[in-house]
Amino acid sequence: AMVGGWGEPGDLAQGADHLTLVNSIAEVLQDTRPLNLQMFHRDKAEEPLASELRWPCPEFFGEQRGFSVDKATRISQRGAVTWWHLDDCGEFTYQAALPLLEHTFGNHSLLLGPTGKPVVKIFIFADKKAYDLIVQDEEVNRTVCRPRLSTPGSCCSPHVTTCCSSSIDIPCKILALQGRFHGLHLLDSPELCFPSPQDLEKADNKNVSGSEWPVFTVALLEAGGPPLLSPPNVQHVVLTLQNCVMVEERLVSVLFLDEVAYFLNLVNSWAEPPILYDFVREGLRNAATVDTVVDLLLTILDGECGASNSGDVGGIHPSPAIGKVTKERAFLSL
Repeated sequence: AMVGGWGEPGDLAQGADHLTLVNSIAEVLQDTRPLNLQMFHRDKAEEPLASELRWPCPEFFGEQRGFSVDKATRISQRGAVTWWHLDDCGEFTYQAALPLLEHTFGNHSLLLGPTGKPVVKIFIFADKKAYDLIVQDEEVNRTVCRPRLSTPGSCCSPHVTTCCSSSIDIPCKILALQGRFHGLHLLDSPELCFPSPQDLEKADNKNVSGSEWPVFTVALLEAGGPPLLSPPNVQHVVLTLQNCVMVEERLVSVLFLDEVAYFLNLVNSWAEPPILYDFVREGLRNAATVDTVVDLLLTILDGECGASNSGDVGGIHPSPAIGKVTKERAFLSL
């Protein structure tokens, strides 16, 4: 389980300081530290609660248009934070928080959401265009220590090494990946770290990319309330307000394969690449799967270019406005 949070600016990207082993769900909720446990359900024999989620917008996520790539259950304590991150492969994430019992609220304040139910998590999404300011991948890569062996030998040997930025001896295998997270700290960033209005105006006059302040979108997840659909490739922070259980399913839409391509291009520069889902790593390299996807996209594109019953593909009947969007998305995916 993660302790307190994951990805806080300044923390080691591969460090174990914010991780702990637990033996039960009860331990997650009874620990004196705010723990956050995410359990993935990858055994095909399992039927997790996330399987009961009913996705909206069949035009984008319906049969053959969306491929489920992961399901998970997250148990979180009040006070847990997941710092700036992207979901794993350019996928959409659909999540719902289970209802709470009244006695679990404790004596702390309770925030009610738009439907009058307790808010258990706050999602803060940052403008996609502001990725470099918010996440700062280049700084993370720059802080990856390059080991210097104190004894001649292979980097994979058990020799002790000295970190390039420290005099502490650390085993080489551990040291090789010790970069630190960098990014905008929403709760502790001094004003001097931000560009002044004058600097922004100068950058804007020169048509410099990213010369505007990032726009943040706040979404509230209510216990027993409406599910939340997170878009792909939008960096976000998640704050936990109440002890809670959240279920989620992740899905790659064939109408948003450009988002998968965007993600793969982005992580190509990461010092430590992520683990990719089978559908992306293998499925999109499988000729039969690719043929099926391409045929579907061409059918959508052709059908929605036509008249009268345009968009009637696979039993899905989009409105003219949605049909226009699916056509545009099919073109971008191709």
